[in-house]
Amino acid sequence: MSGLDCSYIEVPIRASSISSLDIRIPDQGNHQLSGTFNGIAQYNNENNNENSTLFGEFYQTLYGNRLFNTVSYRVLPSRKEIVLSPVLLNNNLDIKYHTIRLMLQDAVKRNCVTILESANKQDTLIVDLITEAGYLVSMSISLNWFVESEFETSKQQIQHLSEWYTSSRPFAFDLRGTFFMKSLDSKTNVVSLTDGSLFLTVRDAANQDLKIIPMASVSYLDKFKERFFGKGQSIIPDHLKVGEIDVSTNSVLDAVVIANLHCVVTISINKNLQIWSLNTGKLLMKQSFSQYLPGESSSLLFSEYPPKQIIKSLGTDTISIVGPATVRKLYIFKINPDYTLDLLKEIALPFSGSKWLYHSYEIVDRSGQLRLWILWCLGDNYLLQHGKIADGIDDEWSESLTIRATQSLLQQDFEAQVSNASTIEKLNNVGLLALFNGVPYDAYTIKRALTIFSRYFKVDDSTTSLKEAVLKTVNMNGKLEESKVQWIRFKNVCEDIAKSDRSLVSLLLDQSLDEDDSFVYLMKVRGVSIIKKNSLLGSLSTGSASVSESMRNALQVEDTSYSVALSLAKLLKQYENKFGSPGLLEIYGKLDIADDVNIPKLMESIFGEVVSKCITKQAIQQLLENLNSIPDALNVIQFLLRLITFNPLDYEPAKNVSWSDCGRFLLASEGRINAGFAKRMAFELMLVLVTVDICDPAIELFESSFKLYKHTKFVLSSFSLSLNDTEKLVTEKPTDPSNAIPFNYIAKRYGKGALIRNGSVNLLMANIFKEILQDEFTLYVVSSLLSLDANAATLEYFASFIDVDSPVGKVLKGFVLLKLCSPTLHQYFVDAADAITEYSDKVTEKEQYSIKPIESKASLLLVDSKPSYFYNLGLILQSNGSDNEALRFVLDALETKNKLQDASDDSDIVSKIFELALKLNNFQMAYDAILKMDRSIREHPIKQFVYKLFQQNELPAVLKYQFNEDFDIVDDLIYTLGETSAAGGDLQSALKYYRTSYALRLKEGDYRAAAESLYRFNCIASDKLKRKEYSDVKLLVDNYLIIFNLLHTMKTDDRWLIKRPVGIRTEAVGSRNDISLGSNDQNKKASQLMTFDALENEFEQFSSDYGDGRQIVV
Repeated sequence: MSGLDCSYIEVPIRASSISSLDIRIPDQGNHQLSGTFNGIAQYNNENNNENSTLFGEFYQTLYGNRLFNTVSYRVLPSRKEIVLSPVLLNNNLDIKYHTIRLMLQDAVKRNCVTILESANKQDTLIVDLITEAGYLVSMSISLNWFVESEFETSKQQIQHLSEWYTSSRPFAFDLRGTFFMKSLDSKTNVVSLTDGSLFLTVRDAANQDLKIIPMASVSYLDKFKERFFGKGQSIIPDHLKVGEIDVSTNSVLDAVVIANLHCVVTISINKNLQIWSLNTGKLLMKQSFSQYLPGESSSLLFSEYPPKQIIKSLGTDTISIVGPATVRKLYIFKINPDYTLDLLKEIALPFSGSKWLYHSYEIVDRSGQLRLWILWCLGDNYLLQHGKIADGIDDEWSESLTIRATQSLLQQDFEAQVSNASTIEKLNNVGLLALFNGVPYDAYTIKRALTIFSRYFKVDDSTTSLKEAVLKTVNMNGKLEESKVQWIRFKNVCEDIAKSDRSLVSLLLDQSLDEDDSFVYLMKVRGVSIIKKNSLLGSLSTGSASVSESMRNALQVEDTSYSVALSLAKLLKQYENKFGSPGLLEIYGKLDIADDVNIPKLMESIFGEVVSKCITKQAIQQLLENLNSIPDALNVIQFLLRLITFNPLDYEPAKNVSWSDCGRFLLASEGRINAGFAKRMAFELMLVLVTVDICDPAIELFESSFKLYKHTKFVLSSFSLSLNDTEKLVTEKPTDPSNAIPFNYIAKRYGKGALIRNGSVNLLMANIFKEILQDEFTLYVVSSLLSLDANAATLEYFASFIDVDSPVGKVLKGFVLLKLCSPTLHQYFVDAADAITEYSDKVTEKEQYSIKPIESKASLLLVDSKPSYFYNLGLILQSNGSDNEALRFVLDALETKNKLQDASDDSDIVSKIFELALKLNNFQMAYDAILKMDRSIREHPIKQFVYKLFQQNELPAVLKYQFNEDFDIVDDLIYTLGETSAAGGDLQSALKYYRTSYALRLKEGDYRAAAESLYRFNCIASDKLKRKEYSDVKLLVDNYLIIFNLLHTMKTDDRWLIKRPVGIRTEAVGSRNDISLGSNDQNKKASQLMTFDALENEFEQFSSDYGDGRQIVV
C-alpha cells in the first residue's frame, strides 16, 4: 500500500449461471459459408468458472440497448476459445443470461481480439480477431443470443453462418507478426505489427468485408537506428524482446481515435508521438515524446508485455498519455486543428514504488474535474489509485482496499474460531462455513488445494463429494488439535491459489450510468471485481481521513465529527494491537461460547483472566488519558455501534428492480465485508470497555457491543447458506452467494430487488443491515434451515444465536432440539409453554414473516390454549416419528385440560392417546383411553384394540379387560374373525378366535353363546372331516363334552343351541374347496334348533363314525 486513504474498496463478483451457448466455428480455410451448420449447443457446465484467462477486456456499448451495456471477452489459455459474458448488476428485464463460447479451429494471436458495436445494426456486437494461420475473422453477435430462453431462435440464426461470419486473408499475418489489434470505433480497428508497421481495418457496416489502410512505411527489413527512449548517447536497438517475441522499437504501443478531427493518435516504443488521417492513413504529425520528459527517461515498455492502456481520448480534441515508468506522470494534451499539440497539464502520480509496474488506467472529465483511475501491479499484487484533479485546487488522491486486505480481516476471525472449537464437529462446521461460502474460493480453487495437499499429506479421493474429500483430508488423524492445524494450512493454500487467480487482466470505468463517481470493473485471471466507494464504516475501520463533504455534513446532524470518530477508531485499533495473539484468541473464545450470559460476569472474566495479564498499568492509564481527550467519547461510541446501519438521509432505493447474479453477489460480498468491519469494531470496543470500568454505562455499552458482535457473526455465516436451482440447501460444494438465504428475507422489503448504483450502494447496504441485524432475521434463517432439513451441526450452530427470551425463538429452539433428538426436548417445551401460549396473539408481522418457511408447524404452537399447545406438539412429534415423546405431550394436554377444569370436548386428545398408546403396545393405556371415549365413537377404537392384540399374539389378554356395555362389539368382532378365517380355510386361526369368543362369552355369563362358539367350530371342522381335510377328532370330541357340560348348567327346557348352516362349494379339479358362509350360497340350509337330545344323537353318530379320538390320516 502507498499510504493513501482507502476511499474505495474492491468487492468480488461472479455470475452464478453455468449455462453457455457453445458455437464451434468452422475451419477458416474452409470458406464453405453457404447453407447451414450444426456446431451449436447449449450446456450447463459446472466447470465454466474453472477457465483461466490468458487475455481479455471489457466492452461498454456506446449506443445503448435494451438488454445490457457491458460485455467481457476472455481468451482461454489454448487461444482457441473465446468466452463472451454479459456484465450487469441491475437486471431490469429480469432475464436469465448465459455466456457465449466461441470455439475456434485455429488459435488466436495474442492481444488480437476486439469487440466493436455496430452503429447501424441494433443490439449487435462485432468480434474481430486474427488467427495464427493469418485469417482476419469477423463475427456479428446478436445480444439476443445471450438470452437463455431464446436458444432455439438463436440456434436458427446461428446456423446460417454466412449471415454473421466472415473470414479473409487481406494481409500476410502469418508471415509478419502482430503486436496487437485494438478497436478505435464502431467501424475501425488499428493493427500494430512487431516489425513496426501499422494499418487500419475499416468496414462500412456490420458483416461487410474489412478494408486495409496502411499507416506506416516502416518494415521488418528496416535496419535504421534511432536513439532509444531519450536523448542520451545510447544506441537504439532494432528490436526488443517482449515475452518470446522480437518487437521493433518502431512498433506502436497504443492508439486512440479523435473522431472530431478524423485522426488517429499513436505512441511507439521509441517514443514517437504521431497523428494519422483516419480516412487515408496519411501521417499528419510526428514528434518525439521525449521533449516532454525531464532528462533521460527509461523505456515505455514497463513489463514483459506492453501496458494495456497508455493513451486515451478525453473529448473532442484532448488526449491523455501515461509517461515512462521512471517519470510517473500523466500528460494532458490538446490537439489543434492543424494537428499540433499543446501540453495542458502534467499530473504527478503519487505512487513511487520502484518495483511496481504500471498496468492500465481510466480517465474521464466530470464538469472540469478529471477523475483518474490508475492500476499498478507487482507479481500477483496490485494497487488501484484514484485521483481528482482540477485547476485551482490541490490534487486529491486515494486508493482502493484490495480483496486481500479484506480477506486478512476475516482470516483472524477464522483462526479464532478454529482455535476455540471444542469438538471435531464444531471445528468442521467452522472450516466449511469459511471455505465453502463461495466468496473467496470456488470449487475449482478447493480442488486445486486438495491436489497440492496430496503432495505432502495423504488425500482420500475415493469420494465424489468435495466436502467429504476436504473433511477426510484435514481430519486424517482424527485428533482435534491436529485438525485445527490442518484447517488453517488448507485455508492458507486456498488463499495462495486464489491470490494467483486474482492477477490482473484489464480495467474498465463503468460509464453506463450517469454518475459522478462510477463503478470500476477489474478483470482477473479468474473472476471479476468491482471497485466501489468505501462505506463510512469501512473508512473508519481502515483509518481513512478522506470522506465526502456530504457525509461530513450528515455527521454534523448526528452531533458527531468524522475526525473525532476517526480518532476513537484509531484508538480502538491501537489498543487491540497491544494484545498478543494468544490473549485475543482467549477473548474470542469467551465471547463465542457466551449465550444466555451475565454481562458483568463476562466482563469481569475477560478483564481478570486476560486483560490484566496482557496489558500493563501504564498502558491502561494511557488508554484512559486518550479516551478523556476525545470530546463526548460516550456519544461517539454509541455512534460507532450503529454505524453499520447509518442512513442519515433516510435513503430509500428504487424498489422492484431485479438484481442480476452479479448484483446479488456484489451485495453478498459487500455484506460480508461490512459485517467483518462491524464485528471487529464491536470486539475492539468491548476490549476498551472491560478495561475502563465495569459500571452501569460501561455494562450497557458492552451489552450493545456484544449484541452487535453476535449479530454480525451470524450475518457473516448466513451468507454461506445458499440454495440450488431446485431450492435445496447446497451442502456438498461451495455455495453461491447470489442465491444466499438472506436474499429471500431481503426480498420482503425490496420485492425483486433495488437499484444498485455506486453513489447509493452504501446506503442500500445500510438499509439491508437494518433488516438483517434484527432478531427476526435470525429466526428466519433458522426457520429456513429447518424447512430445508439442514444437518444437525449446521442447525445447532445457527440456533445458538437465537434470542432465548423471545417466545417465537423458543418455538424454533424447540424444533431444533427435536431435530437433534435432544433428551431435554420434553422438559424444554413444558417450561416454555406459558411464554409461548401467552404470546400467541402478540406475534408481530415481522416475526410472522420470520417463521414463514415453517409456518404450518410453528402456527400449531403459537396458540392461546395450553392443552392445544401440548396436543399439537404431540401431532408434530408423531409426524416426526417420535411416538414416545408425542404420547407424553398428548398426555400433558389432557392433564393440563383437567387442571384448568376445561369442560370443552376432549375427544381428539383421548383418541390421539389411544392411537399412540396402541401403536406403542401400551394396551392398558389404550384400554383406559377407550373408556374415556363417548360410546358413540368407541366401536372403531375397540376393533383396532382387538386387532392389535391378535397381531401381537396377545389374544387371551382381551379377557382381562372389562368391556361391559361394549361387550357386543368385541364379541361380534372376534366371532366374525373366526368366521372369516374358516371361510378362508384357516381352521387353526378360526379355532383361536372361536375359543376366545367362547371364553369371553363364558366370562360374561352367557353359557349358551359360549357353547355355540365351540359348536360352530365343530360344525365347520366336521364338514372338513368328511372330506378328509381335517384330522383332529379328539379336539372335536373334547369340544362336544365341554358343550354338554355347559348345557347341563341350564334348566332342562333351556338346553338347546342354534346350528347355522355350513355350505360347501366344489370348484374345478385342482382348485381349493372353501366354506361359504354367505346367505347367497346355492347349498345354503336354514338354521336349526338343536335340542340336547339332538346334540347327543349327533355326538353318538360322530363317535360311531370316527371313534373317541381316532386320527384320520388325510
